[in-house]
Amino acid sequence: MDFLINSAVALIPALIISVITALVTVQLSLRRFYAERWWDRKVEAYTSIFEALYRLKHYSDVKYEDNLAERKISEEHEKELEKQWREATMEIGKAIDIGSFTICHEAVACLRDFRARPRLIFHENSIFELAAEESKYLNDCITALKIIAAKDLKLKYRNANKAMEPTGETPAAHG
Repeated sequence: MDFLINSAVALIPALIISVITALVTVQLSLRRFYAERWWDRKVEAYTSIFEALYRLKHYSDVKYEDNLAERKISEEHEKELEKQWREATMEIGKAIDIGSFTICHEAVACLRDFRARPRLIFHENSIFELAAEESKYLNDCITALKIIAAKDLKLKYRNANKAMEPTGETPAAHG
């Protein structure tokens, strides 16, 4: 009987430590899982924004090149470009209006500045001038947003012409 009591007394602390260790491990694992999921959502949001900015830039570049080459794109291609432009403009608006839930406030401010940029007057300037100005603003916005996104996502950012790289740390380490 003494053997059972002594064995039980010896096992109780080990059992308590095992339970506490298991609970702490589960908590840490869940915290890491949620941090990684949040990081994934941020990446998706930034990807969507960059894709929208690219579509806007593509529209301006096509207009610029067509005007420079003095040619006219087909009506069908023009309609497709305008559809993409409208969708991209809506995506940027959405990012500004609800993006601060996912992306950092600095990124939202960058997009707000882009949307509030001074614009040339349509009827007083050529398509060439309008497209060149729009392309310049888009390039500036994309470059600034790359730096902001890299900082928000904890990525190393080399420069505007190169890709962002992971820092080697997990997103959960920044949670």
